[in-house]
Amino acid sequence: MDVAFSRIAKASTTDKKITSDTIAFLFAPSLAADEPLNPCNHAILGCTWIGTSDERIKHQCPFDLVTCPASTKYGCKEVHERRKIQDHYDHFCRFHQMRCAVCGRSGIPKMNYCRHLERDCPTFHKHMKMTTSNSSIKRKGKNSKVPPTDSSKWKFQWISLKHIDRAFSVSSCFSKQLINRQAEVRLSYADEVRSATLDRIDGIRTKELSDLYEEKPSIVASTEEGEGTAKENENQPDQPAGDGNPYNWNIDRLLDFVGENKLQRVNKRKEQAEIVKDFIEKHVHKVHLLDTGKADKLYNEVVQEWKERTKKSKWGIENRHAQAKKTYLIDNGT
Repeated sequence: MDVAFSRIAKASTTDKKITSDTIAFLFAPSLAADEPLNPCNHAILGCTWIGTSDERIKHQCPFDLVTCPASTKYGCKEVHERRKIQDHYDHFCRFHQMRCAVCGRSGIPKMNYCRHLERDCPTFHKHMKMTTSNSSIKRKGKNSKVPPTDSSKWKFQWISLKHIDRAFSVSSCFSKQLINRQAEVRLSYADEVRSATLDRIDGIRTKELSDLYEEKPSIVASTEEGEGTAKENENQPDQPAGDGNPYNWNIDRLLDFVGENKLQRVNKRKEQAEIVKDFIEKHVHKVHLLDTGKADKLYNEVVQEWKERTKKSKWGIENRHAQAKKTYLIDNGT
């Protein structure tokens, strides 16, 4: 019996030891010191963070795609980079909840803010009274059959022109500030993309020109020793495809390039290489000029688009303001 109890006690101790070791292993710090450091998976976009895979989970990369803060509660479906999501929420999100700077009412979606100012703000429309049809509904009761009113029409007969002008003045000021800020944000992003594109285009040109002028001493020296040595090199194997300097090509590769691009064909290898080099250099500059022009064109299109949006926003406010005044004059029979 004593042996059995001792074995049970020993087994219990062993189980506790295994359990404690397992828990310690699960919650022990990872061997991050032994793990190699890796760059962020958005390094190509400009992120300079470097760390382990466990640290990457905690890394708030500015280039990670995240949803709008209003997605959970209000249903915004926009997805942007983390560094741009706040600009979207503050200036572009239609569901961004605002507080009226005039009456203090909160919880107004940005897409309805101008409507609130122009139609509903009690500070500007405190003199608005119920229309005749709404008053009759109130007097006759809910069960009375009264023709429904068209709520889409504005009723300004109980609002003075002074209050209408004040409401639309504040609405116009808000719209101009919003569209100007949106334009600034979009143009800053466009300028950032344009600068990165131009840097990439310049880098490609620099690389191609450096390859074009890179020389191999053995080949160059052989061409300067005399035609005899040069003729011997004509039958040498072709250089690697990455070699962009025509002086390093054999005569067969030069003649193939000449035939493909319909260039002048000469017998001397050095003269033929000079012709090919000039053609490649002009082509590199031509492609660089075309790519630069495309980048500038796209940037100018963005600038023009936001100029038109600014004009359209201003025109929309002025048009609604004029319509409100016209409705007011019609309702008051003047």
